[in-house]
Amino acid sequence: FYANEERETDMVSILDVPAILEARYLLPILICIKVLLIPCYKSTDFDVHRNWLAITRHLPLSEWYFSDGNGTTVHTLDYPPSFAFFEYFLSNNFVTNYLINNNNNVDDYNNPILNLDSRCLALLPDIDNEVGYDCVVFQRCTVILADIVFWIGAWYLSHALFWKADNNNKAEPSDVLSPRGVCAFALTVCNPGLLLLDHIHFQYNGMLLGMLMGSLAFLLRGLDCAKQHRTKAGMELVNNSIRVVDILGAVVFAVLLNFKHLYLTLAPVYFVYLLRKFCYLGRNTSAGG
Repeated sequence: FYANEERETDMVSILDVPAILEARYLLPILICIKVLLIPCYKSTDFDVHRNWLAITRHLPLSEWYFSDGNGTTVHTLDYPPSFAFFEYFLSNNFVTNYLINNNNNVDDYNNPILNLDSRCLALLPDIDNEVGYDCVVFQRCTVILADIVFWIGAWYLSHALFWKADNNNKAEPSDVLSPRGVCAFALTVCNPGLLLLDHIHFQYNGMLLGMLMGSLAFLLRGLDCAKQHRTKAGMELVNNSIRVVDILGAVVFAVLLNFKHLYLTLAPVYFVYLLRKFCYLGRNTSAGG
């Protein structure tokens, strides 16, 4: 693999010329594509998340996980607490309240961007949960905004994997992505599967994957710090900076688990890695010192 690394770098460096791969050009292009997908087909997950918005807006916290609309809906809130509070934020922020209040303005009533029918966030039975186009625009836009987390996670992971070494200090990573890193970032944020799943089918998987990638970026940064700080005997020096980034990676993963429990399948990997990093390597370093 390393024998062909220089040749691969030469091949990928050709892609360093088009600036369209950079984030400042990708962002408006992808946003335009996602906006064009707003009128597309939507699955029942759209109704599920709409009902979760209604639950967190109208019901007290103690009833969020126990309300089924007196048996009129099957779209009960079944995600972990952090995602419930995320829905609460979407349904109770200043912008949402402004759009609902502005719905009474006759001049803007037919504009789905400037108003939001209160029915969109109402507790509706499954047999009568049809909503207007303004609700579709509103919920689709929340997915587009949530993709900011996806972008941040993708950038940090690409930076951790493919950083461009500084000419003066090639051992230290810089803030500039290498050509391979730019390609990795562009391919990640342009993933067609996520476009279909989040912006047509309707989910928030991009935001959740962004958290996962951010967590992995912290762990990779911890490995880089460990490689840069070695004693003459070859033992890793587990210092405070290494511990901080590893703990941050674990904290971000814990937050992710509180957004979606299905990521619990990755918990054993994190457990083994952190156990080895903090207990096994830390003990050996202390013994060697």
